[in-house]
Amino acid sequence: MNPNNYASLEASNRLVKAGIVLVTEAGWWRRNSWQRWSLGYRGLVEDDPRNIIIIPAPGMAEVWRELPATVPDRGLYVPMKLRKAGDGKTWGSYFRDGSQIIDSIKADTNPTDALIDLLIWVRKEASHD
Repeated sequence: MNPNNYASLEASNRLVKAGIVLVTEAGWWRRNSWQRWSLGYRGLVEDDPRNIIIIPAPGMAEVWRELPATVPDRGLYVPMKLRKAGDGKTWGSYFRDGSQIIDSIKADTNPTDALIDLLIWVRKEASHD
């Protein structure tokens, strides 16, 4: 299992704290007696009663499905863009006029984490409409 294909523990925590619960194939878990967190496929981890899954760990596709293609801004619908910068960091943003960033999403080297930050922003903004 490649951890770069799934949300980091920190991003998974941000998603849960924002009240966004996604059905995922993976999760961050630990045994009752362990302090170390591990990433594992939910089916395999849940079959062992000594394991406790605490936090869902979505993959990029699971987060991508939740994001709208556009968001309203001043009567216009602006598109979402995911891009990778020269320094290897991934940005998820909604742009107006092809260049102006509407939201200020934190860059992250993990594209799933960048999409999670974008999803949290979108859900927060949508709740104000």
